[in-house]
Amino acid sequence: MSKEIEVKFSARGKEDELTLSEQAGVALSGCCTEPLLKYGVQAMEDCRNNRASKAIEMVALDIFINTGMVSNMVDSHKYNTNLAHALFNSMTILPQVEERHRHGEVVSYGTLVLLTMDKQYDKLDRFFDFYKEMKLPTKLADIEVSVDELGPVLDEAVKKYDLDYSPYKITQDMIKAAILELEEYNKKKEA
Repeated sequence: MSKEIEVKFSARGKEDELTLSEQAGVALSGCCTEPLLKYGVQAMEDCRNNRASKAIEMVALDIFINTGMVSNMVDSHKYNTNLAHALFNSMTILPQVEERHRHGEVVSYGTLVLLTMDKQYDKLDRFFDFYKEMKLPTKLADIEVSVDELGPVLDEAVKKYDLDYSPYKITQDMIKAAILELEEYNKKKEA
């Protein structure tokens, strides 16, 4: 779920600097989200029921083909990651995250933070609803993190190379504000 969001965010405003391969990778990243939104819930249900299906095939092809091609077409230190991965890599300093939460679930949470910070609210709505159906984290409590634990995480996040290629400078205050806004968004959706 992070591929399209992070790649397009990282490459925004740098279109004149992109190689032909990177241009193709950025364009192809737009194909990474829809198959997951369309088939993801059914694919998970089919997996749980040990049932082969078109949904599983479509999700697997999307992950291995589309996402894999994008990762190989864009410079991995410039356009392949951004805030979602910087947050994951920083949150692993917290023992509960390192010990009990997988890469994909923490990156998925970070994707919501990035969408919130960048004010991509239409996508945030779609991703949030999908995450709820998939039982993916949408708030700090889902990954056993409290607001009080964010200081060292944010200190580390802004040092990650993942943020070197962004359309604007990302600060600790911006990330924290996005996290707090996402916490409030969760409360409104649960009400």
